[in-house]
Amino acid sequence: MEETYKGQKMMKKAEEIQEFWAYNLKQSVDSDVTLLDNVQFIYELSLAQLELRALGVDFV
Repeated sequence: MEETYKGQKMMKKAEEIQEFWAYNLKQSVDSDVTLLDNVQFIYELSLAQLELRALGVDFV
């Protein structure tokens, strides 16, 4: 399957700016730390929801 001219142009632009569709190809030193912070926040939020449900709190 051959790439179209438009597809080639899009890929060239993406390579030039170091991005691929929805994410950046450059590795940031802080990106792993940010991801862990986000995961920890989501975990703590889920845990808090479970604790509130166990106490009978009704929330939406």
